[in-house]
Amino acid sequence: MRPEKNEDEKKTAGLQPGWMERMRQKKWKKTDFLVLALVGVLILVISLPTDSKTRDRESQVSQEEEEITARGDVESKLEKILGKIDGAGKVAVMITYEDEGTSVVEKDESSTKENSTEISGDSVTGTKSQVQRQEETVFDGEEQPFVVRELKPRIEGILVVAEGGDNTMVKQNISEAVMALFDVELHKIKIVKMK
Repeated sequence: MRPEKNEDEKKTAGLQPGWMERMRQKKWKKTDFLVLALVGVLILVISLPTDSKTRDRESQVSQEEEEITARGDVESKLEKILGKIDGAGKVAVMITYEDEGTSVVEKDESSTKENSTEISGDSVTGTKSQVQRQEETVFDGEEQPFVVRELKPRIEGILVVAEGGDNTMVKQNISEAVMALFDVELHKIKIVKMK
């Protein structure tokens, strides 16, 4: 049996690279260790998420989650306060928004004014003036625009479902309270009776 194994080993030995043969025979060279270490470092570098786009996506997702949480907090606070109105009873609120809000960024503005006078002979025939304005967005150190202020999302409509939603006085009180808290018109507020 041994001679057969030796023949098989001889056949596969010719097909295998030299470093694999040295591994099997446990004869390692310094270059083998160096190659192995470099392969390990390469695998480590490839596996690390260092892409700035990945970080941007993660921060965008966390901002969206914060916005959803903040909107839910506004709805729950409104439910609590409207539930304290006399005759309103249990209240549920839903707020819809027109947009996601906007960020106002800082801009550097520069303008140049050119005046030219047309002279024909001894008299002035006309004057022309040209104004050029140029705006450039100001960036912070991380290539992000410098945000001056954040504008809250505009409310599209508010639905209030209340146990006392069929009473006209309760409806009026709820409408006035919602209009006082939010900058919305009366036609954007709907109050209905809870079943």
